[in-house]
Formats: sequence, C-alpha cells, structure tokens
Amino acid sequence: MPSFLVYGNDFLVSQEVQQIETNHQAQDILEGNKTVFDSSNFNLSDFQQVAQALPFMDTIRLVILEDVIKNNTSLSDSIIQNIDSLPESTLLIIKERTDKINASFTKSSSTTLTIKKLSGPRNGRELHQWIKEHSLKHNISISPAGISALADHVGVNLWNINNELEKLSLYSQGQQITDSDVKELVYSDEDVNLFNTIDAIIEKKRAIAFHNINSLLNNGHDTSAIIRLIGRQLRLIAASKFLSSSGASHTQLKQQLGITSNFVVDKVISQSNQLSQTKLLFMFQKLVETDQGIKTGALDQTIALDIFLNQVT
Repeated sequence: MPSFLVYGNDFLVSQEVQQIETNHQAQDILEGNKTVFDSSNFNLSDFQQVAQALPFMDTIRLVILEDVIKNNTSLSDSIIQNIDSLPESTLLIIKERTDKINASFTKSSSTTLTIKKLSGPRNGRELHQWIKEHSLKHNISISPAGISALADHVGVNLWNINNELEKLSLYSQGQQITDSDVKELVYSDEDVNLFNTIDAIIEKKRAIAFHNINSLLNNGHDTSAIIRLIGRQLRLIAASKFLSSSGASHTQLKQQLGITSNFVVDKVISQSNQLSQTKLLFMFQKLVETDQGIKTGALDQTIALDIFLNQVT
C-alpha cells in the first residue's frame, strides 16, 4: 500500500488526508487499527512497532504522523528508511502543516511514497477563485460581489471560509448568494474577538480579555488600531442604549446603527443591556486616556492595552 506525505495549508492538508482515507477505505476501520502520532507522543520505536504490526480483524492499519517531522533531518531519514519495508496492509500518512518540508523527503528514492504540497491562495485574485470553486462543492452559487464581500469579512483563513460557505448553503435554498446575503449572515473574526473582549471586560474575566487582545495583535492590528476598534464598539453600545431607551425597534436599531448583520446588532443590544451608563463612560474615559498617553509618548504601546484592561476589569 502506498505511503503519503501531505504538507502545506492546514485546511487543504486536512481535506486531502480525509480524501486519502476515503480512497483507501480507511475511514471505517476498527479504532484499534488507527494510530495518530503527534509531536507530544511520537517515539520512533513505538512508530516502528505500530507501523509493522498487522491489522486486527481488518485489512488496513492506518498510521498518521501529524507535525512530527518539522525540520528534523535525522528523524526524516529514519522514517524514510521504514517506508518501503512497511506491510502491504499499512497505510502511512505523514501530515505536515508547513510550507516547507525536510529535503530528505524530496530527495527520497522511495518507490511507495507519494509527496503532495498543497498551497493556499497567495493573493486576492486566487482567494476569490478558490471561494468560487469551493462554493460549488457546497452546491451554492455566489455572485462576484458576494465573493468579494465574503473575502473581506472572513479573510484568508480557509477553515473559516469553509464554515461560512456551509452556513450560506443552508440559507441559499437554490438561490444565488449576493453581497447583501453575506453582509447579513457572515461576521468577521475581528467582530467576534471584539465582542468576546467586551464580554470579558463586563464579566471581569481579565485573562480572557488579555488573550483576545493578543489575538488581535498577532493578526496584524497595532495598538492604535485596536483602540479605535474598541472605541467603535463602545460607541455602538452607547448608541444602542440611547435608541433602546427611546423605544427604537430592532429594525430601527439596525438602520440607525448602520449594521446589516442580525448577529452583530443582537450582540450590541445584549452588551448595552449589561453595561451601566456609569461603567460605559468610565471605559470611554480610560480608553481616551490610553490613546492620548500613546500619542504623547507618556505610555509605551507594548503596555498601554495591558494598563487599560487592568483599569476596566
């Protein structure tokens, strides 16, 4: 039986591994005939013992190595040496979520190893094309404007795009998905992260708030941008609180706040109900002080948000 090395984009690699299992009828094998090694439990001796063992009451033994190789040349060499001597019943899948693989594999003379690199979209045009093609797998048609809106809302994470396409497929009922549908049904990771951050502040869960802020920083937002995002969210909450007290309906709130997504407006309403006017004003005050501190040089950007979160939680 052939062995496979699949590496590259996380989503594409996972999809390919599933397809390999399906092609070799390995999805329904007995639990005891499937072993998954990762960097936390991998041991070369254990791998050799498992991979060489015959399956129990089945025709296939599936062995998966997840992110074990990395750039370890000696380990790569050891695994390669075992590949051609594996029993015909062993299906070995090496799964590496990285764009580069050890040269030992690319130079390997193994006759049973198939190597496949799967790269995600490299630019906006390729991302739009990927969304168009992948939407067909979900049996939905999406307009060019809808594709652009989905890319803008979700970004380049193919897992998230796939999840949103699954959601849109339930909504479409055979109709073409438009940009208006996307704006109504899809919300960005940025929005969710901000909601979770405000929730954590309301509930005084400082560790969660810190985690969410760090996630935004790691995704390329600088400190000033995050302050603007939090400020925007607080202004929406304040406006929602005022409009609700004036008797505005749900539809009127969406229109007045300029929000198209029911999820987003519901979250804003929920947070406005949980935050008192006094707490909201206090958060605004501390956010303004933090912003001014950064602009005047009184606060270091690297600690400014930490200080803000300590003050409001």
